Amino acid sequence: LYLSKSLSKIVPNDNTVILDHIEILFDIELQYDPIRLLESISRNRTVIAFWSGQIKEGRLIYAEQGHPEYRSYDTKDMMILLQLLDNPNAFLSL
Repeated sequence: LYLSKSLSKIVPNDNTVILDHIEILFDIELQYDPIRLLESISRNRTVIAFWSGQIKEGRLIYAEQGHPEYRSYDTKDMMILLQLLDNPNAFLSL
């Protein structure tokens, strides 16, 4: 709860916030679920977060299974835009 409130204070109340290098949110010392944290700050704004993991079989995956920071999330209730590497101006929505 403290982390969520702190991040909400840091992140401006603009319509859209873009977050990159979110790997720090997966640190097990924080003892917080990164996706729940992003959801909590997205209540009053649009959050665009650059995902450094994988999207596989309808799941967002961070780290390898067995790694302490491993997470796997169902993408059912998420809006996901993929930037195509061969055309940086083209996006694919899932």
